[in-house]
Amino acid sequence: MSFQKKYKKELDNHSALVEELLNKTKVKRLTLLYGAKDENHNQAIVLKQFLENQ
Repeated sequence: MSFQKKYKKELDNHSALVEELLNKTKVKRLTLLYGAKDENHNQAIVLKQFLENQ
């Protein structure tokens, strides 16, 4: 299973936290940080895509 699929599954299992993030984006800009060296493949990119698709 790829990193993205694993991370999306983890996000699915934390729907309350995802909902909280979505609610915050309605009021403020959300800044996503990451510690990976790869700018194109990291948690922030997957989370951004996941939130945009909700």
